[in-house]
Amino acid sequence: MSNHKTYIVIDTDQKDNINWGAENIIEGKDTLRYSLDGTEFIIKWNDKFNTPPSVLIIPSEDKGNILTHQQAKDLMQTPEWNPEPPV
Repeated sequence: MSNHKTYIVIDTDQKDNINWGAENIIEGKDTLRYSLDGTEFIIKWNDKFNTPPSVLIIPSEDKGNILTHQQAKDLMQTPEWNPEPPV
């Protein structure tokens, strides 16, 4: 298995459509990172071909949300995912 991490943003209401026991998924329900409004979360998996695990059911309209590691890091710094630093 590759050590390449790939990410995707998924709507929170899709959380139960994921096989959390799949060997290439690197997340658990208790370690998910949610957007501040709680409507989305990000999941990561190992895959050198940049395709989601077959057990991860992604609606076709969300397949464009597949991110590289750097893109996921950048997303986590946006106001939708990271609260403003204290003043």
